Amino acid sequence: LELEKVIGTTTVSNTTFCTNASNGDVIYASGAMAVHYSARENRQRKFFRSDRAISCICASEDGRYLAIGERGHMPCVTVWDISSGEKIKTLIGHKHGVGCVAFSPNGKYLVTVGFKYDKQLMLWDWNEQESAVSVQKVGNKVNGLSFSHDGSYFVTCGDRHLKWWYMQQSSAGVVSELYGKPASILEAHKTSIFTDVVCSTPASGGKTANASIYCTTTNGLLCVFQETRLMDKWVKLESPAAFGLSFCPSTPFNPLGALAICCADGIV
Repeated sequence: LELEKVIGTTTVSNTTFCTNASNGDVIYASGAMAVHYSARENRQRKFFRSDRAISCICASEDGRYLAIGERGHMPCVTVWDISSGEKIKTLIGHKHGVGCVAFSPNGKYLVTVGFKYDKQLMLWDWNEQESAVSVQKVGNKVNGLSFSHDGSYFVTCGDRHLKWWYMQQSSAGVVSELYGKPASILEAHKTSIFTDVVCSTPASGGKTANASIYCTTTNGLLCVFQETRLMDKWVKLESPAAFGLSFCPSTPFNPLGALAICCADGIV
């Protein structure tokens, strides 16, 4: 039998769908199946079958690879070739479900964060090593993560949690360890639940320019941080809650870039 179509979706958070940056296709979770959907053709192009219910997915920036995290006890993280539909790697290390997964900008490294009771953050050199490069403890639930434009660090956000993770490299240029530092948050926002985070690219497009880090919260705030982890500003959105955001880099038509935020009450 050949699967023709998947009806419905179990995508309930930002971590269970993604877009393929190379062609604009959408990949989303439906039970133990990841569906590769083409909006231009209005059809489901491919299916990636997992052994368990899917909890998070992410595509690499070059559109070549797809990472899938599972729910349940002793879950796996699998890496797939999007073009061929073949599974090329299985990573084992988490104990109680995988909540978030993200590729580094160059696709070499993969970061996975477990569910609330797993409390593990793992960095993988997924194509070279079977075991994690670094394993860190995370005290609170993590809702999202985002890499910086140059891949030197990534940011995790969650329940009363906002942290910068720096990738320490050896003399050979290989990442050997992670170390995390919390953000400097204003006292009024210390107890905020951050729902999503995105690291922007510098407005000038140059590597030396500063980028901003944007976060949304369950009480309807958009917070802006500097790369130094200092809170720059915040604004109250026109909605009681915000759940996700996406950054569009600067273009000739829009030199400053754009930020799309999905909120409660169907507001974008």
